[in-house]
Amino acid sequence: MVVSPKRQRRSPSDTRRLIDDYTLYRFGHVLSAQDLAKQAGVSTEAIENLLAQKPIAQSDLDKISRAIDVSPELLSEIAGYREMDEGMLHTLNKFFATIKQERAAKKARAA
Repeated sequence: MVVSPKRQRRSPSDTRRLIDDYTLYRFGHVLSAQDLAKQAGVSTEAIENLLAQKPIAQSDLDKISRAIDVSPELLSEIAGYREMDEGMLHTLNKFFATIKQERAAKKARAA
């Protein structure tokens, strides 16, 4: 018997945290909605809607995904538009935790 991985939609707080993690990874710091909008070439409203899991145009989703270097499909999952496999969430959480630890260690060595 094959067991399918558990899939569920992310909460708005998960969406915000993961977007913050991606912008920290991509740009070196967490971006405000306005700054992310500028980087992506979309309106601030599009970013705010994405973070609130409200619908946005596919063209805006594509631009945002390029700005943070993630596939549109994964961004759709992060934004709660589609279900995400629990394994993927675990992988993302582990990846970003490692990145944060490496940044902290680098800062400590520089001090």
